Amino acid sequence: MADSFDFPDTVANWQPLTRPRASELEDTRKQLHWAAQLVAAIGTTLCDPRGDYSHTNLEWSAAHEGLLSKPSDTSPSVQALLRFPDVTIELLCEGQSVAAIPLEGRRFSEALDLLTAAVANQIDRPGLTLARPRHDLPAHRVDPEGEAAPFGGWQPHALVELTRWFTNGDRALRELRRHDARATEVRCWPHHFDIATLLVVEREHADDPDSEVTRSLGVGMTPGDGSYADAYWYVTPWPYPASPELPPLEGGGIWHKDGWIGAVLTSTALRNPQAERYIQFLRSALAACEGLLS
Repeated sequence: MADSFDFPDTVANWQPLTRPRASELEDTRKQLHWAAQLVAAIGTTLCDPRGDYSHTNLEWSAAHEGLLSKPSDTSPSVQALLRFPDVTIELLCEGQSVAAIPLEGRRFSEALDLLTAAVANQIDRPGLTLARPRHDLPAHRVDPEGEAAPFGGWQPHALVELTRWFTNGDRALRELRRHDARATEVRCWPHHFDIATLLVVEREHADDPDSEVTRSLGVGMTPGDGSYADAYWYVTPWPYPASPELPPLEGGGIWHKDGWIGAVLTSTALRNPQAERYIQFLRSALAACEGLLS
């Protein structure tokens, strides 16, 4: 069980967080959230659809410091990458970089057209139309169906901080998955812009890995959303207990109870030593949430 695991790789490679005010990250975070839809257009359009929309999800690439799409179900296969440090969309064909589209000064529709043209050229499909995933996203001036303003104006320190949040979160979740065989692949979901894994506690049919999950723990990190402006880590039990007795959490964690039930550690609550405090929270949250499912 991870509630007794020390997460040595996460602690040893932790990237220190400066924890600026949420307002200093918000605009940059929302622009990256919208930019991630460009990357997700590869899976949405060129991968076989799946009922859970996992064909649209993204993977954090520590080597590229960015979010990488699923490989397309085409020959040759292509992937799109959103590089956080310079907010650029990069197209990879069979793992090799073939095009780069800096987003600064470009509107969403223009960037999508450029990406479409680059993909069409690589897979020899002249009439290709890439479509972004259709789901509600945070209101922002770059919304192509709203103000349709160009990308830009992000803060360099915000890009660094958000890169570190994703890097730390991805490393911890991958280490959790190596330790706990119940954990699914670590992925970023373009709808909520969180990076997460699911610990499958129980399925409808224990001997069928494709049967419905009936009890689980969601474990992840979000750089901020409608629940908290701060970036935060979370552990959520499913199904939510009706009237739970919520035990205390370690590491500065709190219980969220408005609309959903889960253990939360916000950027504001994180104290030094950061990695050790986060691991204290994670271990206690996993134990508490699994107890709620008993």
